[in-house]
Amino acid sequence: MATRIFQVLILLIACLLVPCLGSALGTTSLGWNTSTTATPISPASTESPAPAPVPFSNMTNCTWGPPADSGSQPGSYPIAYQLVQPDTTSPPFSASNGSYKVQDAWYRAHWVDGPRTLGTTIPGYGPFKCQFWCNSQSTCSSFFAYYDYSALASFVFACVLFDTILDPTLFVPSNGTSPAGGYDRLCYNVNQ
Repeated sequence: MATRIFQVLILLIACLLVPCLGSALGTTSLGWNTSTTATPISPASTESPAPAPVPFSNMTNCTWGPPADSGSQPGSYPIAYQLVQPDTTSPPFSASNGSYKVQDAWYRAHWVDGPRTLGTTIPGYGPFKCQFWCNSQSTCSSFFAYYDYSALASFVFACVLFDTILDPTLFVPSNGTSPAGGYDRLCYNVNQ
């Protein structure tokens, strides 16, 4: 209990200092590291509800379905995007231990921004933060989130934004990554 209180106090102090130190640390206001090395950033003990996606006039760049996570379970984070992933237990993904990425040609054709890294190892927190970044981009319709093991001795969380929704058929086996999945923008506001 004392450890948890200490962690919360440290986070509160850090939250107060972030506006002053953010540019000096090379991070954006969302906590994204824009430099070449990962900067560990811990989540606050209580998070605000998932942001509503930016409205689109073109309803073909969104999908209908349940949000990836309502954030109602302890330790979970609300993700107001639909999770998209292949069946990693069947070939060809079973041979890559479930590791996958977005097809290179599709990636290049629909890329909006990224990858950006966020120094976190907390399951669910990376995609939670990715949605804020996607919501801030008027052309973002989806994002692919993954843990990259290839560049560093330890892994980093990364996220890439795309201008149209993802489909499970767009994923191909890969090495050096542990995917958190693709996430498609919803055509409705889950907070209403």
